[in-house]
Amino acid sequence: MSQWFDMWSVENHVEKNEIQVNRLRESVKEILDLVKTEAALISPDRIILGGISQG
Repeated sequence: MSQWFDMWSVENHVEKNEIQVNRLRESVKEILDLVKTEAALISPDRIILGGISQG
């Protein structure tokens, strides 16, 4: 996967939009859960999220 969530089509980003929205929501939940888990272990001000472009 080369982006933050599994897109249906790279060529047509609006194709099957309802599926893509659900997948994006799943990715957001996973990231938030990870941050919450880490925040329970260390001070939240020491948590940094990073990424490069779409992947």
